[in-house]
Amino acid sequence: MIQVIPLQSEKSPVNLGYRREQAKIIFQGEDSKKIVWIDVPEYRKSATNSNHWLILGFLLAHELNTDIHVEGEVDDLLLKNLKSINYLFNNWFKKNNIVNASATKISRISRNYNQEVGLFFSGGVDSMFSLFDDEARGSSLRIRDLITVWGFDIPLSKPEEFQKLHQQLNNIAIKTNSVLIPVITNLRSLGEPYAHLWGERGHGAALAAIGHLFSAELTEVRIASSFDYENIFPWGSHPYIDPLFSSSNLSVVHDGAAWSRVDKTRLLTDFDIALDALHVCHKMASSANCSHCSKCIRTMLTIDCFGAKDRANAFDWSEYNLKTLEPILISNWLDRAFFVDIDRAADLAHRTDIRNFILRSKKYSKWIRPIPGIFLDSTLVKFYISMLKNFYSKQP
Repeated sequence: MIQVIPLQSEKSPVNLGYRREQAKIIFQGEDSKKIVWIDVPEYRKSATNSNHWLILGFLLAHELNTDIHVEGEVDDLLLKNLKSINYLFNNWFKKNNIVNASATKISRISRNYNQEVGLFFSGGVDSMFSLFDDEARGSSLRIRDLITVWGFDIPLSKPEEFQKLHQQLNNIAIKTNSVLIPVITNLRSLGEPYAHLWGERGHGAALAAIGHLFSAELTEVRIASSFDYENIFPWGSHPYIDPLFSSSNLSVVHDGAAWSRVDKTRLLTDFDIALDALHVCHKMASSANCSHCSKCIRTMLTIDCFGAKDRANAFDWSEYNLKTLEPILISNWLDRAFFVDIDRAADLAHRTDIRNFILRSKKYSKWIRPIPGIFLDSTLVKFYISMLKNFYSKQP
């Protein structure tokens, strides 16, 4: 049994101008407990229910195959939806875990009168597209709040990097008549599925929980899709999963799955302010893009394909020469799917140079993929990889 006990809100002891929402999580049978905290700006209203703690605790309980009790009021629709998530996760991850959830009070929680929309905003292609697509459509229910979280991609140990990212994203918020809402949390310290299984299982629930924390002011919160419908697979944020984190008083929307990553990037090339602030790289856990990793190069290739390279100041293009650029590893089927889309766009744009680089990377990857991961750090294998990169960098 996991027991979640909300604690009294207080001024954040470390973040000036923030209020700390916190709860004690007791893991019975393990004689251990943890304090999870979420710092939000003081001027934002507090949720009057425990829906956010229920979501966080439910995923912990499923991972441990145990039950959960939450002190406070939770929504009956959310409780029902979490049962569906339970069965979906069991099906996806070949488990037979059944979580029985209870709370001090279960009721239908009334929706607030505001018609306000929030979007989780990291500055990546997916969330940037969700913002600017909303702008382009001129939606009557526009995004007001851009919620960015310190403690997810950028660790709490790097305050200077989050400050830089905050400034970049705040510039976007100002120019789109939105409001940037920074959130700070130690949520990822709770263990699985919020640690190593973050991408596969945990991050959708973490985002949805934080969305419910703002349910006193928002009626809808959007989570930008990670993948398009053609390439969906079991993942922590998913068009099947995210809407099931909705309750009677907050709709959770999985946004943008009808568009591929290439399609999303194509739209962003119409907006210089988006190209200046794109943040796609997590290699350095910083506010900058390394401009060398696979994810950076994929994005740069796509931007170049649409003729926007000279306007995309978020990347360092100084070593971007398709004739000499080192090939990148296409490591799995998802990487291959991304490159198929880029290759298709390059073909339509008559960009033979981009297509040739992709072909070199495919040939290079064919030799690297069979190498077991445990050998990749050996001196001999590193020399072998270096030789292959050098060889395929010189191919026409």
